[in-house]
Amino acid sequence: MKINKLYKILLVLNMVSFASGCFSTDGVDAQLIATIEGRNNKSIQSIPDPLPTLPELSAVVYKPGSRDPMRPNISFSTDLNLAPDLMIGNRDPRRPEDYVPEPLETNVLSSLKLIGIMKNNGKAIALIKDYDNVTHPVGINNYLGLKFGKVTSVNESFIEVLEIEYSAADNIWTETTKIINLETKPL
Repeated sequence: MKINKLYKILLVLNMVSFASGCFSTDGVDAQLIATIEGRNNKSIQSIPDPLPTLPELSAVVYKPGSRDPMRPNISFSTDLNLAPDLMIGNRDPRRPEDYVPEPLETNVLSSLKLIGIMKNNGKAIALIKDYDNVTHPVGINNYLGLKFGKVTSVNESFIEVLEIEYSAADNIWTETTKIINLETKPL
């Protein structure tokens, strides 16, 4: 019997303490209302008359199939801009003529998967799996992909590859940075 009375008293005290939290006596609500009303009393500036006019813009038309105007051109020496002759055999014009392509240069970049990163003597090495499920170690300055992709950075969760591509229509080289993210599998 005593326990039931004790529970009832505790229940009533609990409800009173919760209800008291719903009422504020410290004036915070009044302060909030005053702040909001103060915002509404600010004067609104009128719009200047006449409105300023914007300059006329002209449309720029680009040839279909030409390079993306938002990508920068790469400037090689004038000898290397004779690129159609240099494109034979997947050759980057920045490399020597006797250069032997690396194994991953025969793969499309999107078919390569980054499956791990390890360190060897303080240097980060990326583990790349190719289309045939063969794993290759890759470091900075290694090449991969069909567009002369050069590894510029190896991080904990991705690698950066700088690709260059020749546009015969515009007779220029364009440069693009691609990222291969570390492939993760849910546990």
